[in-house]
Amino acid sequence: MYAWENKTLAEAGGPSTQAGIFYQNSVAALTLADLLDLSPLSARERVLEVRVEAPGSVDDIVVTFADGHLDYQSVKLSLRVRNEAWSSLWKGLYAQMRSPNFGPTDQLTIVLSDRNAASDALIQLCDRANSAIDCSEFTARVMREHQTALESIEELIGDRVSVFELLRRTRILHLPDDAIEREFGRRRLAGGTQDLPALLPLLRDMVGGVSRRRGLFRGANLRRRLQNEYGVLLGEPNEWGLAAYRRSLEQTTRLNVPGTALSGAAKDMFVWPRARTFDGARPTDFEDESPVHYDDCPSSEFLGPIAA
Repeated sequence: MYAWENKTLAEAGGPSTQAGIFYQNSVAALTLADLLDLSPLSARERVLEVRVEAPGSVDDIVVTFADGHLDYQSVKLSLRVRNEAWSSLWKGLYAQMRSPNFGPTDQLTIVLSDRNAASDALIQLCDRANSAIDCSEFTARVMREHQTALESIEELIGDRVSVFELLRRTRILHLPDDAIEREFGRRRLAGGTQDLPALLPLLRDMVGGVSRRRGLFRGANLRRRLQNEYGVLLGEPNEWGLAAYRRSLEQTTRLNVPGTALSGAAKDMFVWPRARTFDGARPTDFEDESPVHYDDCPSSEFLGPIAA
């Protein structure tokens, strides 16, 4: 599912400052909110998996969607043309696009906190590449203020056609810290817990805790972790009516004993089997037909009903 080539570059990359780490974890937390989002979304928009520090050339965040396409996200505080981070960024993006596991509908994303002339030029270049029929049309539409960024990428990759193909598969997402908080508030995360705590810091801490282990998040597991570790129960929206549906099932589900007049609610009529331990008790053989009553065995321990 994920590209494995150019692993040395991926291992050496990543944010070098605490601000960069905090920002990357915040962006990853927002993708986890997408993973938990219960809004009705198309398969192209619905998130199934989120992986942080994934093995690959673009390793910050890899998002898998319900239709099977992947979004490889490289997270940066800012961009500056022709510095070391710029060179590593475009070499990594190009290597990811050229990897055998990069599918025809997969996407590359550069997530930026700060907006500047370099990011504005890239936004325009990606838009023009995405809407152009071919490289010739794209080149004709490049403005003078875009030339510096375009020529720098071409120097790193090698030719204009490759740059055109890379830019048309890349999007620039400007997402400052306050925008992350606003976007997080728009996600539909229904809460079953009263006084639901702020989820952004919790999810950000969870990302930070697994980044060194290349953490993989899925919706059901993430919901269980939130409930077990933080006491946060994310329930379904009230308008779904599932609570009323469950109550209706509980009231109408009945068991009847054939040939008798016995009838009642399933929870009252069904007798759960009971389990006991017999440490030190007399061992029995599989074919032993002798009835043995263990109720008086001092070593027995009632374990309770066996769950369905």
